[in-house]
Amino acid sequence: MVEAGGKGAGSPWWQAVLHAQAHPRLSPAAQGPVGISAQLRLAERRQQRLREVRARHELLCEELAETQGRLMVEPGRWLEQFEVDPELEPESAEYLEALERTTAALEQCVNLCKAHVMMVTCFDISVTPSAAAPGLQEVDV
Repeated sequence: MVEAGGKGAGSPWWQAVLHAQAHPRLSPAAQGPVGISAQLRLAERRQQRLREVRARHELLCEELAETQGRLMVEPGRWLEQFEVDPELEPESAEYLEALERTTAALEQCVNLCKAHVMMVTCFDISVTPSAAAPGLQEVDV
Protein backbone atom coordinates (compact mmCIF):
# COMPACT_ATOMS: atom_id res chain seq x y z
CA MET A 1 0.00 0.00 0.00
CA VAL A 2 1.52 3.31 -1.09
CA GLU A 3 0.17 6.57 0.23
CA ALA A 4 0.50 9.98 -1.39
CA GLY A 5 4.10 11.12 -1.48
CA GLY A 6 5.48 7.58 -1.82
CA LYS A 7 5.12 6.69 1.84
CA GLY A 8 4.39 2.95 1.87
CA ALA A 9 3.11 0.86 4.77
CA GLY A 10 6.69 -0.19 5.62
CA SER A 11 8.13 3.31 5.69
CA PRO A 12 9.26 4.88 8.97
CA TRP A 13 6.70 7.65 8.48
CA TRP A 14 3.82 5.23 8.20
CA GLN A 15 5.08 3.16 11.13
CA ALA A 16 5.22 6.30 13.29
CA VAL A 17 1.65 7.16 12.34
CA LEU A 18 0.43 3.67 13.19
CA HIS A 19 2.34 3.73 16.47
CA ALA A 20 0.80 7.09 17.37
CA GLN A 21 -2.68 5.75 16.65
CA ALA A 22 -2.14 2.54 18.62
CA HIS A 23 -0.52 4.20 21.65
CA PRO A 24 -1.98 7.68 22.03
CA ARG A 25 -0.62 8.24 25.56
CA LEU A 26 2.92 7.15 24.67
CA SER A 27 3.10 8.87 21.33
CA PRO A 28 4.38 12.34 20.61
CA ALA A 29 0.84 13.10 19.37
CA ALA A 30 -0.05 13.76 23.00
CA GLN A 31 2.44 16.62 22.76
CA GLY A 32 0.81 17.89 19.59
CA PRO A 33 1.88 17.98 15.94
CA VAL A 34 5.37 19.13 16.87
CA GLY A 35 6.10 15.78 18.60
CA ILE A 36 5.04 13.73 15.56
CA SER A 37 7.04 15.99 13.26
CA ALA A 38 10.17 15.57 15.39
CA GLN A 39 9.75 11.80 15.47
CA LEU A 40 9.31 11.68 11.70
CA ARG A 41 12.39 13.85 11.12
CA LEU A 42 14.40 11.56 13.39
CA ALA A 43 13.21 8.47 11.49
CA GLU A 44 14.01 10.10 8.14
CA ARG A 45 17.50 11.11 9.35
CA ARG A 46 18.13 7.54 10.53
CA GLN A 47 17.03 6.18 7.13
CA GLN A 48 19.30 8.65 5.33
CA ARG A 49 22.24 7.72 7.59
CA LEU A 50 21.51 4.03 7.02
CA ARG A 51 21.63 4.53 3.23
CA GLU A 52 24.93 6.44 3.52
CA VAL A 53 26.56 3.84 5.77
CA ARG A 54 25.35 0.95 3.56
CA ALA A 55 26.79 2.64 0.47
CA ARG A 56 30.11 3.22 2.27
CA HIS A 57 30.14 -0.40 3.48
CA GLU A 58 29.57 -1.73 -0.05
CA LEU A 59 32.30 0.51 -1.45
CA LEU A 60 34.74 -0.68 1.20
CA CYS A 61 33.87 -4.33 0.47
CA GLU A 62 34.74 -3.71 -3.19
CA GLU A 63 38.00 -1.99 -2.20
CA LEU A 64 38.87 -4.88 0.10
CA ALA A 65 38.31 -7.40 -2.71
CA GLU A 66 40.50 -5.33 -5.05
CA THR A 67 43.25 -5.00 -2.44
CA GLN A 68 43.09 -8.72 -1.67
CA GLY A 69 43.68 -9.37 -5.36
CA ARG A 70 46.78 -7.19 -5.29
CA LEU A 71 48.04 -9.06 -2.23
CA MET A 72 47.20 -12.40 -3.87
CA VAL A 73 44.90 -13.28 -0.98
CA GLU A 74 41.80 -15.38 -1.50
CA PRO A 75 38.97 -12.96 -2.45
CA GLY A 76 36.28 -12.59 0.20
CA ARG A 77 38.50 -14.13 2.84
CA TRP A 78 37.68 -11.67 5.62
CA LEU A 79 34.27 -10.43 4.48
CA GLU A 80 32.25 -12.60 6.86
CA GLN A 81 33.71 -10.84 9.88
CA PHE A 82 32.40 -7.52 8.49
CA GLU A 83 28.77 -8.60 8.24
CA VAL A 84 26.05 -7.31 10.56
CA ASP A 85 24.10 -9.77 12.70
CA PRO A 86 21.25 -11.01 10.45
CA GLU A 87 18.92 -11.28 13.45
CA LEU A 88 18.83 -7.48 13.84
CA GLU A 89 15.92 -5.64 12.25
CA PRO A 90 17.39 -3.68 9.29
CA GLU A 91 15.31 -0.59 10.12
CA SER A 92 16.27 -0.47 13.81
CA ALA A 93 18.68 1.90 15.53
CA GLU A 94 20.65 -1.12 16.80
CA TYR A 95 21.21 -2.28 13.22
CA LEU A 96 22.49 1.17 12.25
CA GLU A 97 24.90 1.23 15.19
CA ALA A 98 26.16 -2.27 14.38
CA LEU A 99 26.58 -1.34 10.71
CA GLU A 100 28.53 1.78 11.65
CA ARG A 101 30.87 -0.24 13.92
CA THR A 102 31.32 -2.91 11.25
CA THR A 103 31.98 -0.30 8.56
CA ALA A 104 34.61 1.40 10.74
CA ALA A 105 36.36 -1.95 11.30
CA LEU A 106 36.15 -2.71 7.56
CA GLU A 107 37.64 0.68 6.74
CA GLN A 108 40.54 0.02 9.10
CA CYS A 109 41.15 -3.37 7.48
CA VAL A 110 41.08 -1.85 3.98
CA ASN A 111 43.54 0.86 5.06
CA LEU A 112 45.88 -1.74 6.56
CA CYS A 113 45.73 -3.85 3.40
CA LYS A 114 46.44 -0.80 1.23
CA ALA A 115 49.39 0.10 3.44
CA HIS A 116 50.70 -3.45 3.06
CA VAL A 117 50.34 -3.19 -0.73
CA MET A 118 52.35 0.04 -0.63
CA MET A 119 55.07 -1.60 1.45
CA VAL A 120 55.29 -4.58 -0.89
CA THR A 121 55.32 -2.51 -4.08
CA CYS A 122 57.77 0.12 -2.79
CA PHE A 123 60.46 -2.50 -2.27
CA ASP A 124 59.70 -4.52 -5.40
CA ILE A 125 62.72 -3.44 -7.47
CA SER A 126 64.31 -5.52 -10.18
CA VAL A 127 67.75 -4.83 -11.66
CA THR A 128 68.47 -5.55 -15.34
CA PRO A 129 71.89 -5.19 -16.94
CA SER A 130 72.03 -2.56 -19.66
CA ALA A 131 73.77 -3.46 -22.93
CA ALA A 132 74.43 0.20 -23.85
CA ALA A 133 76.62 1.06 -20.86
CA PRO A 134 78.57 -1.89 -19.47
CA GLY A 135 79.38 -0.16 -16.17
CA LEU A 136 75.89 1.21 -15.43
CA GLN A 137 72.76 -0.67 -14.55
CA GLU A 138 69.13 0.19 -15.20
CA VAL A 139 66.69 -0.11 -12.29
CA ASP A 140 63.02 -0.86 -13.02
CA VAL A 141 60.54 0.20 -10.38
